Amino acid sequence: MNPNKSSDNLESLAESVRKLEERIEHLESYLGIERTAMSESTQDETIRLVEIRDEEELEFEVGQKWFAKAGIVVLAIGMAFVLTFPYEGLPPVLPSLFGFGVAGAMILLARYWRSVYLLISQYLFGAGLALLYFATLRLFFFSDQPPLEPNSAPGIILLLLDVGVILVVSLRRNSIYLTGLALFYGFLAALVIGDDWAVLTAIVVLGVCTTMIRLRTG
Repeated sequence: MNPNKSSDNLESLAESVRKLEERIEHLESYLGIERTAMSESTQDETIRLVEIRDEEELEFEVGQKWFAKAGIVVLAIGMAFVLTFPYEGLPPVLPSLFGFGVAGAMILLARYWRSVYLLISQYLFGAGLALLYFATLRLFFFSDQPPLEPNSAPGIILLLLDVGVILVVSLRRNSIYLTGLALFYGFLAALVIGDDWAVLTAIVVLGVCTTMIRLRTG
C-alpha cells in the first residue's frame, strides 16, 4: 500500500471531522439562546415537580407510617388496658368476648384495607393478633374469679389454638415479624400454664419449629 496515499486519506478524514465539528459548533451557537431559554424553563419545571414529589413523600412517610403506626400502637395498648379492668358486676368472660370482637374487627379491617393502605393494614393486622392473644389471657387473669384456669384442658387448648393460628398466618404471609410474635406467644403460653413439662415441651417443639422455618424460608 502506498504510504503517501494512506497519509492523504487520514488527512482528508481529519479535515472532514474538523469541518463537521465546526458545523456542529455553529449550529449550537445559532440555537444557543432558544435552547438555553427552554432549558431554564424545563429546569424550573423539574425543580417544581421534585419539590412536589418530596412533599408528597414526606406526607406519606409521616401520615401513613409514623402517625398510623403510633395510632395503632396506642389503640392496641389502650384496648389492652381496658381489658385489664375488673368490671365488677359483669360476667368475667364478657371482657374477653369484647376483646375477641375488637380483635376480629381489626383483622377484618386490615384485610379490607390491604389493597389501599398496605402499611396501615400490616400494622393493624399485627395489632389485631396481639389483642386476640391478650383477650385469651384475660380469661385467666385480671379478675377475682377468672373463667378458666391456665393449666386446665380448655385453657391449654385456647392458648395452643391462638399460637397455632398466629403461626400459620405468619407463615402464609411470609412475615418474619409475625413469626417471631407467634414463637414469643408460644413460650409465653408455656409460662402461663406454669407446668414444668409444659415449659420443657414448648422449648423442644418451638425449637424444632424455628429450625424448620429457618430451613424452609432461609
